[in-house]
Amino acid sequence: MKIPLALVAQLEALAKSPKRRVNPAFAAQYLGKSIRFLEEWRRGWKQAAEQGDASLRRGPPFLKIGKHIRYEMAALDEFLAACNVQSYRKE
Repeated sequence: MKIPLALVAQLEALAKSPKRRVNPAFAAQYLGKSIRFLEEWRRGWKQAAEQGDASLRRGPPFLKIGKHIRYEMAALDEFLAACNVQSYRKE
């Protein structure tokens, strides 16, 4: 997969940023998902909180600051690392 130059530039800027928080559009592009897909994941987090069922959580954790949604880059990286599946083939 070829990474767009705009994304590379944003990632380089984030590496120097102390906050390292990104909006849903950037998070979606970074994860290779749509913004709508992230919205569905966030709905799962809300249902998990309401029902007390952690198994409903989907996707990376996020921050809600007023009406704004933000993702921490560290959380996105941890989420991607957790998605890494080793091969099931026996050598």
